[in-house]
Amino acid sequence: MRVPFLLAALLGSAMAQEAPQPDPALQPQPTDPVEMPTPRAEPAPEPEPAPTVRAVIGATVIPGDGSDPVQDAVILVQENRIIGFGARGEVMIPGDAEITDATGKFIMPGMVDAHVHFFQSGGIYTRPDVFDLRDIRPYEQENQAVRAALDANFQRYLAAGVTSVFDAGGPNWNFEVRAASRASRAPRVAVAGPLIATEPTPRQERMIVNGDQPIISAATPEEAANLARSLIPSEPDAIKIWGIGSDAAGTEKIRVMTKAVADVLEGTDIRIAVHATSLPNAKAAVRGGADILVHSIDDQPVDAEFISLLRDNGVIYIPAIVVFEGYTDAMFGQPTLLAEERRLADPDVLASLYAMPAAMRRDNRIRTLQRIELAKTNAKAVHEGGARVAVGTDAGNVGTLHGGSIFRELIILEEAGIPRLDIITMATRNGSFVVTPAPRFGTIAEGMSADFLVLRQSPLEAMSNVQTIDTVWLRGRAIPRRNLIPQTPEAIVQSQLDAYNRQDLEAFAGAFAKDIQIYYLPNTSNAEVSGKNELREVYGRLFSLADEEKIRCQVTNRVVEGSFVIDQEICRGLNGRTIRAQATATYQIEDGKIRRVWFAR
Repeated sequence: MRVPFLLAALLGSAMAQEAPQPDPALQPQPTDPVEMPTPRAEPAPEPEPAPTVRAVIGATVIPGDGSDPVQDAVILVQENRIIGFGARGEVMIPGDAEITDATGKFIMPGMVDAHVHFFQSGGIYTRPDVFDLRDIRPYEQENQAVRAALDANFQRYLAAGVTSVFDAGGPNWNFEVRAASRASRAPRVAVAGPLIATEPTPRQERMIVNGDQPIISAATPEEAANLARSLIPSEPDAIKIWGIGSDAAGTEKIRVMTKAVADVLEGTDIRIAVHATSLPNAKAAVRGGADILVHSIDDQPVDAEFISLLRDNGVIYIPAIVVFEGYTDAMFGQPTLLAEERRLADPDVLASLYAMPAAMRRDNRIRTLQRIELAKTNAKAVHEGGARVAVGTDAGNVGTLHGGSIFRELIILEEAGIPRLDIITMATRNGSFVVTPAPRFGTIAEGMSADFLVLRQSPLEAMSNVQTIDTVWLRGRAIPRRNLIPQTPEAIVQSQLDAYNRQDLEAFAGAFAKDIQIYYLPNTSNAEVSGKNELREVYGRLFSLADEEKIRCQVTNRVVEGSFVIDQEICRGLNGRTIRAQATATYQIEDGKIRRVWFAR
């Protein structure tokens, strides 16, 4: 540490100055000059040993630049960089290298979520401008919870294989998010500050805390330019314009305000990201100088002119389709999340998605499905037209959870008919250009940051296989994924439910304590299942009866209270029969395991 070292040096210097000097007369004197010792030169210091080289060998590596996978590959890592990559036999492995055998595994670059918002939690209370639930949870309380969860959300992104993110705008404390990411184990974070809105935003004022506004309206191009100038001292990686005009005049405002901001940023590395979801607005944004479009076009099919504008101006297009599902699921009160999303989710945020007040619930799933299908078609058309597409989720918005939502976005792009190899490029190299104009990460190549994922299954067989992460390499450090997944009561209960649904007895039993007690209410005096051995016997028999009609349980509502998790479930295939039953299960968690369960039907 520097402070103790400097202190010791200063004290040593002071002591040297204050110490009495010895009297030469009292020192032994040589009697013969010949006998005086000959001074010897100090030996040269030993050179510092070179940092250890680590060699990851044997995997199939997808470089992330669009090129074909490399079989039986070697990746050489020294400190935080890749210093060699290629097929075995083409790369010389130093004799003293530390070897990691990844034979049978698949490696791809760490992913980039190119559209997130850390000032939002993903729960139903995070956007009072959309769902005004401040009478249930004051927004100040929501804001405090979001800030307290920042480090946990960093870990969620890493556990999802996301090693870089672009926060596409929020209050000024967004810049603190970037600083926090540099001081901890976290993904690389690029940020925009407050959004510049092209129209008045009175409802968004509900999200102001202590005067810190996430969205600020500009009435004129001059106001937009001044807002951009005010942000430059904070060194944003981008400035975001919220282009929400709904008529021809509004579309023109997007163009001139984008142009005004572009003029201010001329000669800097700060890019312009624009929210523009209609085709006219998106074209206006690009003509005004946008570098990034952070949303899909969802009002009509894109045309050749639009694709040419993107391609010719080097504009990056981020579909962020999964966010449509999030809002719709929350309004309906039935989140349709992947198991991995639930596993990584903040339990309180997840529980809120089941808690939309009945008066505010509505079912607009048909309209949402139409928007999603159009967004898929447009994403494929933009990609096939030669423009650059990056993967983003808009995580933090209601129903779109930090970290795990990228898994669903990848599957949506696969459903759009985009080749899997291209989707991987979108999620890695292309996204890196959203984070910075000159990235040194995002692909597996010599000189690039050693950010990559070791997977158990091939993402070229199915995009869902990206979820099979064993290890996350972050800036040269290998982190087992199990060390990143939060072991909350919610996560523990969800893990046993997931194992139950796939009839994985070992994983299922692993979630329970050795002295597990399972009761069927109203009987609370005698356990129906006592101890892990009996649990294995009972559920082993049940799993063995599963046939084509798999036994499955689906959570319809979940409440988390401290160490207790209460699930309302619909189950089928119980006792080997194809039946459906409703039940309530209450789980008590102790020391990271399920200790007691009470079932009521």
